[in-house]
Amino acid sequence: ENTLSIKIINSGLTDVKFVYITIGDSSGIKFLSEKEQYLGDIDSDDFESTEYRIFANEVSLNTIKIPIILKYRDSTNKEFLENKEISLKIYSLKEAQDLGLINKPNYFIYFSIPTLILGFIFYRIWKKKKRKARK
Repeated sequence: ENTLSIKIINSGLTDVKFVYITIGDSSGIKFLSEKEQYLGDIDSDDFESTEYRIFANEVSLNTIKIPIILKYRDSTNKEFLENKEISLKIYSLKEAQDLGLINKPNYFIYFSIPTLILGFIFYRIWKKKKRKARK
């Protein structure tokens, strides 16, 4: 499960209102949250963000194209509908670890802690046998 964040920027001269964003279906990705979200009003030279919970299949292509539909009204109440497409880069586990997006497992800790515990146990057993041998 991952999070897909989308930022909608109003770089126009007027405010927009009643902004809806709808995500279309895309192969290789499953949306765990609602596909249509209401963003409300976006002032001129401002932005709104929205997040989607997604699950990308491991057999997905490296890049997935996601269709987006933006519906909004301008200050004169004229309705606009824009179809956009964003590209989402999907990384394999190894690629994500190489890029530093995911921490690599620290096998040294997994190996050293049990080794230290076993070493301590064997030391205690050896010390106890040595004491019994002196008596």
